[in-house]
Amino acid sequence: AFSAMSEQVPDSALEPLRATQSADGGWAFDGSTEAGAADSNTTSMIIQALVAAGFGDSDLIPDAIAFLETLRAPDGTGYAYGPGDPLTADSNSTALVAQALIAANEDPSGALTALAAYQLPDGSLRYMPADSDTNLLSTVQAIPALAGKALPVVTGCPEDGEASADCVLLAA
Repeated sequence: AFSAMSEQVPDSALEPLRATQSADGGWAFDGSTEAGAADSNTTSMIIQALVAAGFGDSDLIPDAIAFLETLRAPDGTGYAYGPGDPLTADSNSTALVAQALIAANEDPSGALTALAAYQLPDGSLRYMPADSDTNLLSTVQAIPALAGKALPVVTGCPEDGEASADCVLLAA
C-alpha cells in the first residue's frame, strides 16, 4: 500500500518479516514459523510486497523463491497452497506464484503455462485440475498473472498517488 501511494517504506518494516519467515523460506498466513505451516499464497504476496516496497534485493527473497519451488506439483498442474503428499495444485496458488516470480524477475513461464491450462472454453478458470465448473475467484485472481503483472497493479493513476475515477489499484 505504501509503494502504491509512492510513500517510502521504512527498513524496519522488514523485521517482522524476518521474524516470521520459516526455516524453509516461506511465510504462513497466521505468522507461524512451525515446520509445514508456510504456504504459497502468503509467501507469494510477501515477495510481491517486498519488491513493490523497494526491497527486491532483500536476502529474504531467494529462500522464499526456493520454498515456492517445493510446492510445484510434479504432474505439471501448477503450485499447491501448502506441503502435502501428494502436492495438489490449484489455480489461485499458481496465479500468485506466477506473480511472485514476475515481481522477482524470475522465469514465470512454467507457472503461466500451468495456469493457462485451468482456463475453460468460455474464458473463465476453474479452481482445481479436476473441476469442470467456472470459479470466479480463480478467474479474477489469474487475470493479473496472465497479463504479466505483479501486485500492486496500478493503472491510470497520477504520479502523485491521488486516486481518481480513472485510477485503478489492485492490491493483495
